[in-house]
Amino acid sequence: MLVLWVLDLTSLHGLLWAVGASSLASSTFIIFTRPQSPAADPWRMLCSYLLSMAIGFLCAHLHLLLSHAMSSLHALELATAFAVSLSIFLMAICRLQHSPAAGMALALVVEPSGYSTIMVIIVAIVALITIHLLFRPSYRDWE
Repeated sequence: MLVLWVLDLTSLHGLLWAVGASSLASSTFIIFTRPQSPAADPWRMLCSYLLSMAIGFLCAHLHLLLSHAMSSLHALELATAFAVSLSIFLMAICRLQHSPAAGMALALVVEPSGYSTIMVIIVAIVALITIHLLFRPSYRDWE
């Protein structure tokens, strides 16, 4: 609840809040219901979020460049599709598959100025990873 409240305070628009909250909720579901799965690996989770955020920021700049050459709506569609696709592709190539992180690339293209919200999400991810590592021996996969 605290993370959702801080996300609400720091996000400029509802989209980054919604995607941040849903990505964190999906990550929480994965690490607590499938703690032994590769997607619940702490290193993969942290790196996939950082990778997706970096791609989101780069594609936000791509959106700005493309909006001068074509209509703003088409530039946004192209930049968001490219951000999510590149994020998923690079996660697969780097063996960092944690699918909820790909949504952050999309959100950062649409709302690139949410630096404080990004910090909240990174802190929440680190907190989830810490809880996961502390209690991992007692977790089991739910089938």
